[in-house]
Parts: sequence; C-alpha cells; structure tokens
Amino acid sequence: MRIKINNEQWRVVEIERDETLMRGDTGYCNIKGKRIEIREHLRPRMRLNTLVHEAIHAYMPHLHHKRVYELGDLIEQLLWKDGYRRIK
Repeated sequence: MRIKINNEQWRVVEIERDETLMRGDTGYCNIKGKRIEIREHLRPRMRLNTLVHEAIHAYMPHLHHKRVYELGDLIEQLLWKDGYRRIK
C-alpha cells in the first residue's frame, strides 16, 4: 500500500519476522527509505495499533517515543471502539 505522509510518498509493507524486524517488534518506520514495515499475521487490533504507531513516527519523527505510544494507543482505541476493522 502507498500513503502520503508530509507530502511524501510512503510504502507500507508486510514482512516476515526474520526479515528486518527485531524479535518482538511488530513494526518499523524507516524514515530515510519512506517505508513502514508491519509484521505479517498480526491480530487485527495489534495490526491497527502498529500501523497507527508507525504512521505517527513517520509524521512526527522527532516526537519522543513515549508520546508516540500514548498517541498511538489513544487513536487505536478510538478507531477500534468505533468499529473500524480491516477489509481485505
């Protein structure tokens, strides 16, 4: 999938655990490469949380990681409680 963040084209890709993610990580934001990596086979709510979290990193790369977690959790909870789910 492609998405525009800060007027730049970004790619969002699913990857297997052993490609570039560290053990236990569910996603990664590659600022220089304009690429968000999401682990394959995540449960729907964890996938939503990870997408939001990594998009925040992309949009505000200098935001403290604690704030990224707080904002990501807030947005994920709001979307989840409002019924947003992935449609393939």
